[in-house]
Amino acid sequence: MGNISYKMHYQHFLILITVTFFLSILFTKFTIFFAERRNIKSIANQRSSHFIPVANGGGLGFLIITLISLIILTNTIDMSTKNSNYLIFTSMVIGLVGFADDINDIPALQRFIVQLLASVIVIIFFTQFPNINFLDFSIQNKPFLFVFGIVFLVWLTNLYNFMDGIDGLATLEGIFILLCYLFIIFYNGNNMLLITHEKLFFFNSILILISALFGFLVFNFPNSSIFMGDVGSSFLGFFLGSIGIYAASNDWINFWTLAIIWSIFLVDATVTLLVRILRGEVWYDAHRSHAYQKITQSYVKKISEKYNEESHSRTKAHRSVCLLYSLVNLAWVFPLSILSMNYPSIGFLIAFLCFMPIVIVCFYVEAGKS
Repeated sequence: MGNISYKMHYQHFLILITVTFFLSILFTKFTIFFAERRNIKSIANQRSSHFIPVANGGGLGFLIITLISLIILTNTIDMSTKNSNYLIFTSMVIGLVGFADDINDIPALQRFIVQLLASVIVIIFFTQFPNINFLDFSIQNKPFLFVFGIVFLVWLTNLYNFMDGIDGLATLEGIFILLCYLFIIFYNGNNMLLITHEKLFFFNSILILISALFGFLVFNFPNSSIFMGDVGSSFLGFFLGSIGIYAASNDWINFWTLAIIWSIFLVDATVTLLVRILRGEVWYDAHRSHAYQKITQSYVKKISEKYNEESHSRTKAHRSVCLLYSLVNLAWVFPLSILSMNYPSIGFLIAFLCFMPIVIVCFYVEAGKS
């Protein structure tokens, strides 16, 4: 699409951010009340890092706020972009299936089929998958990129669910990814008074969701009074992955920049999965062997003598791990993502540089081993 004339009033964005933030707080508070009344709670199991039942399904609030806001905005201001309704619809389906799973467990195969179909729809109708460059070599084969794009989006959807195992981590990671996406808008040097339909949709999507996540974080930061549940984690993985691919397909970033932005979650989940498969374990069973879980467990053991109750040491450990991951994102991942945007021809090497320390840490803490 060509450029459109749209005056970017800062008051508009300030109102959008403020309203979304407080609506998220309101929705989350209501979800806690509803979950308590309906006994929709996360019960501790082999994968859990909590000990008592906690209200679940809190992601329903930021899902509803994000999608309804986008529907309203696409119909009230000139920010409609090609086939954006396909993204909104599939994201809603992914989230609602996750919510149904929070209430009453749905077989993994059924959830996988829904994710697969949703990813196919997004890659066909909403966005294409970008070329993947390896120095002087470029993968441009459309059928291959189509299949790889579907697999990649399904994996991002699931790994986000896998990485939602301690208070606040998935919410903070979502905020970080969105901040990186937001930086893309300004980094590319476009005149914000003259912006494309595509960038306006991308920009508003980021503002709405990041404000909603900050509102949810009020209740989700350790010690959490509600979890986002599968409805939140699967929606976030799918939506963040979709708009990230959308940004790459519009040449605002390259594929390796997208991979770097996701690197902490992407590497941890992938290494853990591969190790479990190689060890002959049932890889899709619940477990607590991701690197972030191993680090949390280790820290709990280290500080347990300082606290009378195990829940206190758990809260302290969750806060420390969230801080650690946030610092790594800001001090390591973010600068390298910028570097990959400056030097797209060596994006593969920069991504390799970014991944390697994370891979080493994963093996050091024995991620994937029960």
